[in-house]
Amino acid sequence: MVPSDPDQLSVNFKNEEMRRVGFDDIGPFNISTVFLFMNVQFHTAGPPVVFETMVFQKAIEISAELEDVFCLFNRYCTYDEAVKGHKEICNEVRRMYWSAANSGR
Repeated sequence: MVPSDPDQLSVNFKNEEMRRVGFDDIGPFNISTVFLFMNVQFHTAGPPVVFETMVFQKAIEISAELEDVFCLFNRYCTYDEAVKGHKEICNEVRRMYWSAANSGR
């Protein structure tokens, strides 16, 4: 749960587990969804955007078929959206990874 109290936010920022919404290790990738502690909504209208999912490469080299995985990221306004979005991106990474792994058969 993300607190609204600024003092509690400061404490939670120092605690990685409090910031993390989701983390998955899929093949040569790590998928991480976190609370950003700041609004990254760059438009004047709309709710604050305070969660983000990103895909990180953990392997030194990946096949060209998997390079598009790095295009998978998203930002969210609510915790529930972030949880759902994390699962969706994980599913897409799994699909792409499975497809690339089985393309040589």
